[in-house]
Amino acid sequence: TARQQDPKALTSVGPLMGAARAARGVEVLNRLYRLRDCSNKQPCSFTEQLQLFDIELRPGCIRLEIETCLGPCIAACSRSLYARQVTAAHSFLQGTDDWPLEELQQAMQRSATGQHFEQAALLREDLKAIKWLSGRVGDMAQARALYTFVYRVQSQTSPQQPLGHAQREIWYLIRRGLIEGAIAAPTSAKEKSQVRKLLKHWQANDRSLGSEFHPRPESLALVASWFRNH
Repeated sequence: TARQQDPKALTSVGPLMGAARAARGVEVLNRLYRLRDCSNKQPCSFTEQLQLFDIELRPGCIRLEIETCLGPCIAACSRSLYARQVTAAHSFLQGTDDWPLEELQQAMQRSATGQHFEQAALLREDLKAIKWLSGRVGDMAQARALYTFVYRVQSQTSPQQPLGHAQREIWYLIRRGLIEGAIAAPTSAKEKSQVRKLLKHWQANDRSLGSEFHPRPESLALVASWFRNH
């Protein structure tokens, strides 16, 4: 989790409103998929990599020992195994895999059946965090699949506008949940002709409103949230 989007990140999800719940959900996911959560400054070394010198590697934390991390810092796993776990976690964050929910539900039931009630209570809190995260990523998955349209919004009257001044609609161009552009609603025959051509061009070509507009990936979460609440 991060406050600012990392330009080096291969994929990103968000923004998610609720930093504490998002951080807890990511922490639980790291444990379930046994992915590292150490700094990027900590190098990775996999089993198939040859070592120039016979140096004993030491883990940076106890997560390998308690079996909540695959230990790529000390070559305790292969690159392919770690990559499979990353892909699985990515599938959950894309809203296409509910395995963490099923795993936590079963673990909580086993703990309750074995009368390990404190452990069951901790797992219940983990499950709450994952359910919340699953709901948010599910919203964004739905937006990617279904939200491609022109959304008409009546502009708000500003204090500087004179009374009776006509409000002008704004048309937001949304494709796969991303806001790709915004144009003022046409009011004349000439403007209607221009807008009609622009919309046909936009429908036929991804992100084609010109180099001055760059869709921001975080608009996906904002669009998903808006249509969930409205």
